[in-house]
Order: sequence, then structure tokens, then C-alpha cells
Amino acid sequence: MAGDFFTSSGSPQRTVSLSPVFSRLYEGMTVFEPGPGKGYFTIELARLAGRPGRVVAIDVQPNMLAELRRRAGRAGLLDRIDARQGPGGSLLRHLPR
Repeated sequence: MAGDFFTSSGSPQRTVSLSPVFSRLYEGMTVFEPGPGKGYFTIELARLAGRPGRVVAIDVQPNMLAELRRRAGRAGLLDRIDARQGPGGSLLRHLPR
């Protein structure tokens, strides 16, 4: 469900809940995340996938992937995340087979 919250500047922003998505994940699952950016959702996906699972995160920007890896390392989840750089528009061919 979407909701409103206010930033420090007082301007309203919209939020989107991913609860329906996260509730369908289970331990041991492999999750594909296109365009993870700095990994805000990647970290939570890796926690939900558990040790046997993994997250394959593909982004076109190497600096975003570097930040994602740094954040995953600090969270102790780097071993569950496969962060790859790939060109936009052709991400599916980069998935593990």
C-alpha cells in the first residue's frame, strides 16, 4: 500500500510498500533484481533468501554496484549477492543459467 510521508523540507513524498513482493520470497530462493542502484532492496532480499539463496543484481552503473557491494559487505551479506554490470535493455542474457 502506498502512503504519504514528509521529508525534512516539509514536502510530501509517496512511498510504495513491497510487502506483497517480500511475502512471496522464501529461504533458498534465487532472486533477480534489475537496476538495484545502491542496493536498498537488495540487502533485504538477501536476508530473506537466506544462506542457501542468492540475489542476482544487475545494474548499468559501476559506481552503484560498488556502493551496493560496500553496503552488502557491511551487512555481512556479500556472499549472497551476485552484483553484475550489464547493458540496459538486455539484462536477461546476463542471468545465470
